[in-house]
Amino acid sequence: MEALSREICGYSEIGYERNKASWLGALPEQDLAPDTVLRQLDQFETEARARGITYTTFRRLTEALGFNRTPRPQSRERGRPQAREQ
Repeated sequence: MEALSREICGYSEIGYERNKASWLGALPEQDLAPDTVLRQLDQFETEARARGITYTTFRRLTEALGFNRTPRPQSRERGRPQAREQ
């Protein structure tokens, strides 16, 4: 399928994702300090809205903020609402 995509489209989405995963794994770990992350997130949101974007994925956010694969689960957990005790 990948070869067929390259033949028809001139590129492969699978190849693109493979290269991106390799690139993301090579990034140094980023500071997950809340002030830093929130400032970067505000900038991302402002720029995205200026382009008319109203939706993004968690993965795209981590890429835009320059996070490598290591802190993704940690940052995802930090973003989850806490269960309320009853």
